[in-house]
Formats: sequence, structure tokens, C-alpha cells
Amino acid sequence: MTLAYYALYRSSAADPEASGVVVLETETPDALLWDHTQKAWVYNPGAAHRILFKRKNSERIRSVSRAEAEGVTPGITGGELLPDEETIRWLFRWKGEPPGLDPL
Repeated sequence: MTLAYYALYRSSAADPEASGVVVLETETPDALLWDHTQKAWVYNPGAAHRILFKRKNSERIRSVSRAEAEGVTPGITGGELLPDEETIRWLFRWKGEPPGLDPL
């Protein structure tokens, strides 16, 4: 399982601060992103793919290393850290809904 990290920007990748982060599993459709409305990391491949693969967004997206993603995340999330890779893989295994977890 290979994870790829993307920083999202409001206007262009030249903006001084990222406005979003997406984690994509490169061999499956799995994806995790910071949801500003829910103020939480969410498993949402549909939203992530719409953002990453829409041609008009190409100037607003930059592929980054895990270390770079970790560095920009607190500014995007208000202090919440990027989940570790073990947690991300666990979420992907359960497609964001682990068994026995009560829905909100």
C-alpha cells in the first residue's frame, strides 16, 4: 500500500499557505482528507478524487512528501495533526467505518 500526499491551495500552488491536505492510496480509490465543516479527518474518496483529478484544479495542487504534509497540516486543521500511516491504513481497511463503531 503506497500513500501519496497532496497539499491544496486556494488560488495556486504558489500561494504561501496550503488550505487543504489529501492522502491518497495509489493502488486503490481510498482517500482521506481534512473536512473543514466537520473539523475532522474523513474517509471520502469521492470528494478527494473530484478535487485531485479535476483539470481546473491542477494549478492548486502540489504533491508533497509525508514530512511536508505533516508540516502544513496544523495550519489547516487548527492544530490537529496528520494521522500516522498505521491509522490511515486502518481507516482505509475499513473504508472509514470500522465495525462496532456507533455512527454519530
